[in-house]
Amino acid sequence: QTNNKSECEIIKNKLKGMGLTDSTIKTYLSILNQFFKHLGKATNITEKEIRDYLDYLIIVKNYNPRSRNLHMKVIRFYCREFLNFEPNLKKAKESGCALLSIGFDSINQTSLDDSRKSFHRITQYKEAIKKMHDQGILVGGCFIFGFDKDDESVFQRTLEFAINAKIDFASFHILTPYPSTPIYNRIKAQDRMIFKEGDWSRFDTRHVVFRPNNMTI
Repeated sequence: QTNNKSECEIIKNKLKGMGLTDSTIKTYLSILNQFFKHLGKATNITEKEIRDYLDYLIIVKNYNPRSRNLHMKVIRFYCREFLNFEPNLKKAKESGCALLSIGFDSINQTSLDDSRKSFHRITQYKEAIKKMHDQGILVGGCFIFGFDKDDESVFQRTLEFAINAKIDFASFHILTPYPSTPIYNRIKAQDRMIFKEGDWSRFDTRHVVFRPNNMTI
């Protein structure tokens, strides 16, 4: 497990700052605690230890590709944000990773910053995609429309980016402010919600549930 509660809180707060849901945060912390418990430490982690752990998941735990990819994603997050290095993508490919689904979210850096996702750097998107392609890993890109800085041009610009960056497939979603999140509280305070509280049937990223700033509905 993590060395102490304060360390766990630091990771938790970082994940909250990324705008992740409580359920996702719980999953991340569970995976990291399993990783730390296996290694017996949470610092001074080497790439070899990560490779050995991925082998352990495959050979001993017999994890399916989806579970392995999720563990790799979480470990990469921890190494990048707290240890200042990224695990080798080559080993991810060797461990069975065929595809990574990446939440790029927006091609507008201001929108990402406003959403407390400043760790996403648009200037690094294409380089990251190329690195994954170089290892034979397909890239799925997930994008969200409806940020306050978005206008009608965002659709074409995002499509052009996805094509130029050679993303293998893309999914597009409508910004959905889920209850108890900062964006929900802000939009509700601005009286921009369309549906009454309690009518959650349309909160599925496929329906518009609030009035955008710079687009009509």
